Amino acid sequence: MNIRRVAWALGLLFLLTGCDALFQQMEKPEGRDDHPALDVLNPLEVPADPALSQHSDEFRREIIQVTDRVYVAVGYALANSILIVGEGGNIVVDATESPEVARALRVEFDRIAPAPLAGLIYTHNHGDHTFGAGGMVGSDQPEVLGHEDTEALVRRVVGMLNPTLSRRAARMFGSSLNGPAFENAGIGPELKLSPNRDIQFLPPTQTVSDRLEVTIAGVRMLLVHAPGETDDQIYVYLPDDGVLLPGDNFYRAFPNLYTIRGTPYRSLEGWTASLDAMIAHKPEHLVPSHTRPISGAEQIAEALTQYRDAIQFVHDQAVRAINSGASPDSLLELELPETLAESPYLQSFYGRPGWSARAVYSGYLGWFNGNPTGLDPLGEAERAENWVRMAGGVDALVTEAMRAWSKAEYRWILHISDAVLQVAPEHQTMKTLRSNALVRLGAASSNPNQRHYYLVAAQQMNSPGAGVLPPNEALLERIPMEDLLRILRVRLDPEKAAGVDVTVRLEFDDGGVFDMQVRNSVLVVHSEKKLRSPDVVVKGSRRDIKLVLGGVKNVIAATTISGELTIERGSRVSLLNFLTLFASGS
Repeated sequence: MNIRRVAWALGLLFLLTGCDALFQQMEKPEGRDDHPALDVLNPLEVPADPALSQHSDEFRREIIQVTDRVYVAVGYALANSILIVGEGGNIVVDATESPEVARALRVEFDRIAPAPLAGLIYTHNHGDHTFGAGGMVGSDQPEVLGHEDTEALVRRVVGMLNPTLSRRAARMFGSSLNGPAFENAGIGPELKLSPNRDIQFLPPTQTVSDRLEVTIAGVRMLLVHAPGETDDQIYVYLPDDGVLLPGDNFYRAFPNLYTIRGTPYRSLEGWTASLDAMIAHKPEHLVPSHTRPISGAEQIAEALTQYRDAIQFVHDQAVRAINSGASPDSLLELELPETLAESPYLQSFYGRPGWSARAVYSGYLGWFNGNPTGLDPLGEAERAENWVRMAGGVDALVTEAMRAWSKAEYRWILHISDAVLQVAPEHQTMKTLRSNALVRLGAASSNPNQRHYYLVAAQQMNSPGAGVLPPNEALLERIPMEDLLRILRVRLDPEKAAGVDVTVRLEFDDGGVFDMQVRNSVLVVHSEKKLRSPDVVVKGSRRDIKLVLGGVKNVIAATTISGELTIERGSRVSLLNFLTLFASGS
């Protein structure tokens, strides 16, 4: 809408309503809420798009024999687990996200080839490939192989960004959806998470930098660093079997060149180079870590070629558009050419070309879109108030949203509600319109990530914590103390910490120590005694101190009732005051 049209509309509104009435409306942006009541749509009653339902056949639960000694378990968890039968021992590639599922799979694998586990290989750091490792290994002591960066990347995922990643992953994977609302997760049946979830990642005992030729239990393998979905991605090639295990650099869906749960930039050029390297092996069998295997050299070559060409197309055309002055949002409209869009391996059941193109913009150019308005913009709340006032108040916008609802303009309703709910966050009619629009958009989407995000967002409008799992003892016990203190750093509330200068020493019963100081609204941490005279000294086991710092255990109970922690200097009140400087991780 241009300035002349806005002026004309405002002038007409003056004539129709009178100046006094208009100014009275503008002074009350919160508006009234006496609009006709709307039926609230239930996100759990939304059946899946037929194309997404048909895609579920890709995850029929079974263990598929690929060659004489290669088997893949499909449909047991979000990621596949691959068994390679060796001489006197077996190798497993990827261990699922769940120790419970991994233990059950190990029983199935032992029925096929009863032998100790000689090797466990991670194709990359993602939890659906690594967190079940302890359950898969059991009492065996295999060689654990992965890229040299895998362990650090696992620690980052469960570290200081965990609250945000967990919230967004809960939406993306539909963690709180069930019944007809949940069909599949696009690359697997579902991500198996529970409130008592555990992380049983085992650090690699042997790492890959670029290439590693290794023989385990008589099986020759080539492990090659192949950046793609992650920077630490590797593929595994069995030259004596003609079998290629591409990890997550290929699966039967358009790839997540960007994931809406949040991720650092994934290099599209690096991904195409990795696929070129895999194509060069001319494999007879392709066994991805998601979706079903493919056999036949010609079919595999075609699938991998289409995949790498689609990724290059998105990269090249996104850059071309950027150089032509395209905005980040306009890149969301990018679509594949017909020859690629029709490929069964490139349907948008996981990633989407437009999301990926927008990520290319931020990956190369960062947050600034080149528009000078963005250098020092008005805050979101102030912008919303201005838009509401210019539109004639909340009631006018709600009326427009009701019109949009009648015309099935659901995306427009989301834009309207962004402004209205900033100004009037408890406006029930607008909340219902937004929730219902989210449900309708989710119902129309065959991309499960998008579908789940819409539906869970609608669900969370009435139940904010739906799908979000709080920290538990098992998780906190496995997080290194250094990582937990980094998490604590980013939870410091600067307003509560304003003018505060307080020091705390943590002394562990194993002899370790950390000194912490809050000053200048930051938390400074030292892994040694740096403070001459700390205000508070706390002693106890690493486990018990972690549980208190992570909010699982109450500090008063831990220092009085159970006595797990002792205050050697200062007081319980001083320690409690220190901990209140930090926001919860939810």
